Parts: sequence; structure tokens; C-alpha cells
Amino acid sequence: MNSFSLPSNYTWEPTSSYFLFFLESGDFIRDNFNQLLTNYSFPEDTIKDLNKCLTNLHRNDYLLMFILAIFWTILRNQLTSHIFKPIARYYVLPKQESDKLPESAWKFMFYLSTWSYSAYILLWQPGTNYFYKPTDVWKDYSMSLDIPKEIYNIFLIEIGFYLHSLYATIFVDHWRRDSLVLIGHHIVASFLLVFTLSIRCHRTGLIAIFLHDACDIILEGTKTCLYFKRQNNKNINFFETIANIGFLLFTVTWFITRLYWFPLRNIFISSIYVHQNGIQVPFILFLNSLLYILLTMNLYWFSFIIKLLFKVITGQTKELEDNREYEHDEFDKTVEEKETKDKNESDNQLNVSFGKDKSLTEFLLHKRKEDENRGRAT
Repeated sequence: MNSFSLPSNYTWEPTSSYFLFFLESGDFIRDNFNQLLTNYSFPEDTIKDLNKCLTNLHRNDYLLMFILAIFWTILRNQLTSHIFKPIARYYVLPKQESDKLPESAWKFMFYLSTWSYSAYILLWQPGTNYFYKPTDVWKDYSMSLDIPKEIYNIFLIEIGFYLHSLYATIFVDHWRRDSLVLIGHHIVASFLLVFTLSIRCHRTGLIAIFLHDACDIILEGTKTCLYFKRQNNKNINFFETIANIGFLLFTVTWFITRLYWFPLRNIFISSIYVHQNGIQVPFILFLNSLLYILLTMNLYWFSFIIKLLFKVITGQTKELEDNREYEHDEFDKTVEEKETKDKNESDNQLNVSFGKDKSLTEFLLHKRKEDENRGRAT
């Protein structure tokens, strides 16, 4: 039986440096922008090229994207109702953790599946060694290039998921400090994947999917462990330990995949390499602008990671927490404190109104009635 190992003919292509990346990126953007100003007429050429790109996919492809978005929404709803929420009730998780569990558990399952699929294509399937040798993504490039079935599947699955996530972030998910940025991310990712597929840059897109989904697996898995660390009013040290290990692994993985390999292997090949070798790719400046936006978002989210890491190292916090949720949690805490204060004031008013001349039984009966009325009101 053959062992499960990397193909022997896969050789690692050297990675660019940050200095060269930033230096050459400026030249790429400036030269392509000047070319647009001198050799491009708006909006005639734009409409012509846009129509050429979008019609390079069949209308059934677009229909399938929306069908998958609906499918993911229905599947998530069913998993939440029949699996995630019953699990939260079984382990008697706190209400806030119980409410957040379905979102993280769902994303963990999805990203684990898609990353495993993309990893198989990129790392072990013969003829797709684009991650080891990124320059091969432009081998025999043309707008009529055939899209392998496996890559086509992962693209439509991801596009459908980001369309679903756009709806879920607005109407379903726990609202966080970065939710507006997350909405922008889903829009950018959807446009990027659709255009990448339509102009047959699916090889570079596959690398981007592989690099980004790896972090999301660890992120959502770590958050899920955090939600299980307190069960039935008891702390479970095992889940807290796993979450701490997960956070450290997540921090390292985020830097390597999203802040090192993504710009220096993925964006470099999609922009600077194309520019230096004169490869004609439609909307190349637009597509790389979307990649640069994603890189900026990765830096923005990395700032949250560094802030949390600093608090843990300096002892400002004793346990891991999602610091994107500070404002929301503080709002919840304020509401809870206000409700407690109102309840205490109501109890004090009852004490004053009855006084010592009323029997204890009459006081308790009246208080129970007030609590029942308050319960029906909520």
C-alpha cells in the first residue's frame, strides 16, 4: 500500500521578499493605471470587456451560485435547530455562549470541509502543484482555458457560501465591532471569485481559498471550545486549554498564510509576475485591487489578534475572549444591569408599600404576582 505523501516532483519555488513586493506593486499599479488612461475609453471599452468576462460563464452557473446560497442557509438552519442548539442545552451552556455556538460550529464544519477539499487539489492531486510553483498558474493561460471539475466545484461552493454569509451576517449572526467590515469582505470575496472564475484565473483563486480557509478553521474551532469551557455552572479546564493552544496556533497560521504567503506568493504572482511577463489578463488591475483590499482587511483583523495577545501576555485578561465583541457585550451588560436595577427598585417599593404592619404571607403573594406579570410582559 502506497504511503500518503507529497509527489516527489513537487519542488518549492522561492518566495518573494516584502521589499520587492511593495516596490514592484507600486510599478504594477502605476503602469496599469496609466495604460487605462491612455489606451482605454470609458464606458465603451469597460462595458465591452465586462460583457465578455461575465458571459464567459453560462447563466446556469450564476443560477447555481444562488441555489447553493439558499441551500447553505437552509442547511445551517436545520443544523442549528436539530444539532447545535440541542447540544448547547444538553451541556447546559450559559445563554450567551449557547446563542453564539451555532454560528461558530457551522463555520467550523464548512471551512474544514472546503479547506480539506482545496488542500487535496493543491497539494496531492497530480498536475496542480500551483502552491509549490505559483508561476505555473499562468501556464498556457487563455480566456478559453478549461476549468477542471474539482476547481469548478470548490469555486461555486465558496461563492454560494459567501452569498449566504452576506445574508447571515446582516440578519442571523451575532453582531460584532467588525461586522460592517465582514459584510464588505463577503462582497469583495464574491466579486473576486466570480470574476476569477469567469476570466479563467481559477488557479490563483484556488490558492487564495486554500490560504484563507486554513485560518477560519482554527478560529471557529477555538471559539467553539471557548463556548464549552463552562457547562452547568462549572468550568471545564480541558476546553480552556485547547482554546489557548488554538489561539496560539491561530495567530501563527494567520501571519504565515494571510500576511506572508498570500501577498508574497498569491498576489505577487497575480500582479507583478503578470506585469513583468506581459501576460494579457482582462480586468487585471480590478482583480488585484480586490486582492489588495483583502490584504488590508487581513491586517485590520490581525490588529485584533495582536491586541488580545498583548492583553494575555501582560496579564490584563485572565482568559481568552473575542475582543471584537467588547462593545456588544458591554451593551448586553448595561442592559442586564439596568434590568437588575429596575427589579431591585421594584422590590424596594414593595417593601415600603407593605411596611411592617402587613403579614409576610401577603407580601410574598403580592411579590409573586408582580413577578408573574413581569414574566408575561417579557
